[in-house]
Amino acid sequence: MRSTRTRLTMVAVAPLLLFAVACSDDSGSSRSSGNNADGKSGSPTNGATTGSPTNASGSPQTSGSGAPAPSGSGTSRPSDGKGSAAKTLSAAQLKAAFVVAADLPSTGWRVTTPETEDPDASKVDKPACQPVMDLMGGGGVTGPSVAHISGELTPPGAAESQYAFSLASYQPGVAEKLLKDAKAALPSCGTFRYATLTYHVTPLPTPNFGDESLAFKVSSDIGLSAAMTTTRVGSVIVQGASQNAEKEVPPAVFKAQTDKVTAAQRG
Repeated sequence: MRSTRTRLTMVAVAPLLLFAVACSDDSGSSRSSGNNADGKSGSPTNGATTGSPTNASGSPQTSGSGAPAPSGSGTSRPSDGKGSAAKTLSAAQLKAAFVVAADLPSTGWRVTTPETEDPDASKVDKPACQPVMDLMGGGGVTGPSVAHISGELTPPGAAESQYAFSLASYQPGVAEKLLKDAKAALPSCGTFRYATLTYHVTPLPTPNFGDESLAFKVSSDIGLSAAMTTTRVGSVIVQGASQNAEKEVPPAVFKAQTDKVTAAQRG
């Protein structure tokens, strides 16, 4: 069960940011949201090393060509007849498509059992930024998610979660519109307010996963920050967040999640 602290964080911005404040709790104690603390002290671990060509060191993600996409740009792959289907997955199907430790690039990872989330259709004070919030929260005016789940990942040797994933399934056409609108809004969004907090978003180089992608850093005036990577796989939006805003989710880890969603869309 998630702590009151993490639930308050979720209300503050979006389900994917729920773990960032808890990880920076000044008491230094571990949370128990399905992660079994291993007693190791820990400096944050930014992902595992793998022998595959994909770098899982937590360095900025790159496109398939090996070079980062232009900052703030979203990549969109042309249709080659091999793309994922636009199936609307149920919550049960999304949970089955959530990564488990065996899917990840090395041993020692711990993954919480994903939980169903309520879409967040919160309004922000700056209309130009609303599509970004709609994408993060899953409850946008374009159309709310049909199912929305999230869970957390703890790298080998770390005491607490460092990464989180959210999977949101939409009716055909809705996910495409959400990502398109967010990509258009991100470069000019900058700063916006939600409730009593101020948030700032900054575009990041975009990876080349799924059908199209987007990445950005989000921070708040209470010290909450995260690096977020978003990819559309058919009618599913995959979002990954790193509680270290200077390092994105390791590419090999993000690829493992998008590959599993792609398989579910084709299944």
